[in-house]
Amino acid sequence: MTKVKVLVIHVEENNLSAVIEKVEKLNAKSGPFDCAILLGNIGSKLDSIKITAKLPPIFVPGNDDSNIEGLVILKNGIYKSASKLKIGYFTGSNEEELSKFNDPVDILITPECSVAIGKEHLKTPGNSQVDEVVKLSHPKYHFTYTDPNSFVELEPFFWQEDQKVTRFINLAAYGSKNKWAYAFNIDTDVDVPLPSELMNNPYISNQSTRKHPRESAQLGEEPQKKKPTGEVKKVLPVTCHFCFTNPDIEDHMVISIASKSYVTTAKGPLSIPRGDMDFSGHCLIIPIEHVPKLNREDKDFFQNELRQELLRYENSITQMNFKKFDMSTVVFEIHSDNMVHFHKQVVPIPKFLTMKFPGALDRQVHINNEKFGRNRNIEFEFFESPEDPKYKEIVNDPKSNYMMFSIYETPEAPPRVYLGKFDANDRIDLQFGRRTLAFLLHLPNRVNWRSPACLQSKEQEEAEVSRFQKAYGDYDIAGATD
Repeated sequence: MTKVKVLVIHVEENNLSAVIEKVEKLNAKSGPFDCAILLGNIGSKLDSIKITAKLPPIFVPGNDDSNIEGLVILKNGIYKSASKLKIGYFTGSNEEELSKFNDPVDILITPECSVAIGKEHLKTPGNSQVDEVVKLSHPKYHFTYTDPNSFVELEPFFWQEDQKVTRFINLAAYGSKNKWAYAFNIDTDVDVPLPSELMNNPYISNQSTRKHPRESAQLGEEPQKKKPTGEVKKVLPVTCHFCFTNPDIEDHMVISIASKSYVTTAKGPLSIPRGDMDFSGHCLIIPIEHVPKLNREDKDFFQNELRQELLRYENSITQMNFKKFDMSTVVFEIHSDNMVHFHKQVVPIPKFLTMKFPGALDRQVHINNEKFGRNRNIEFEFFESPEDPKYKEIVNDPKSNYMMFSIYETPEAPPRVYLGKFDANDRIDLQFGRRTLAFLLHLPNRVNWRSPACLQSKEQEEAEVSRFQKAYGDYDIAGATD
């Protein structure tokens, strides 16, 4: 574990000298601190700071170009300190700055607060760009200094998709009657255990859950409150966002419907148009029946009619990607007793990247196993083709739970398969496939489907479907005979 001791102080220009003296005293009395972060608009006074051996390294957010030993200027983006602390600074003045926030951070600093928190807790309208950067970075601590006269610390809240916890603090300024300094320890290597007291995540409750419900479903998530250990919430077809019995199903995203399954575009697609492919190509193949996994009975899985139809869809899309657009294809799927509704995610990739897939997978396995302490450590086994006897034994066993990548370099050759097993009650990263492929495709700003780079309006989603259907028409298995 790497524990870092941090001191954060809100200071205004006219109090900078006094605050530096306070930092020295606090460092001697309560430290030593690994770093001190000074919040506030103090750019014009930076040259007056006298850095001594009694001070910890000092971080100051701003755009100043001062070059003072022992002082680090945090400009827009993410900075990683010598102690492995990842600090993000975001002014909220330029939407393009969001592209710098593709990974989780330990500490996020924003002069303004978000809309989600501002209206409810600080009586300020907030800045909607801050909402976006929080949803992208899932900080462990989020510090703002929008109200210099108020100290506001909220109960921590929880992010369902990666199990991270965020704490929000608005720090009052030095010289006010409220708390102006905040000291804490933070572990940069391991996520902290869930606190016993959690507030509702304001970034979930303040967005329309009916606007983009399918993304949680397509990741296998249940975007409800946290379930007690060992209890699996039952999601009925009428409320499942992949079931046609749900009146809220987003049917404008459906590409093709066969007898037992259908194909739909992905919400917030990962891949982007390339060359002659004028649509993302990221799609989902979904059983019509409400099933968590395909192999649930002690029968020959390979004769399962639903499996065969899903595979026909998979092969037909692979044919289209290669023959019309000279692209290879990756298919990612999770088979688990605790999934809500099974599906396959299909992503086109440039052919030359198929050889780089093993490296991208190894990287994500390392991140999962070393940095996310609560996730199940997972290792992938490689199979030259689905005809491998050991592979067949695993997938034919109804007790098996696993995640799997199938790499189709061409439609003629059998796919190379990477399969990682786990137990049904293990905590796994449901975003694992997307994270791996985002790195492979050099699309770090598209790891999170909610990022501005990924989100599409309904009109854009409809256009995506139309372009996909036009390209897929000659390969569509719907209505075709074997």
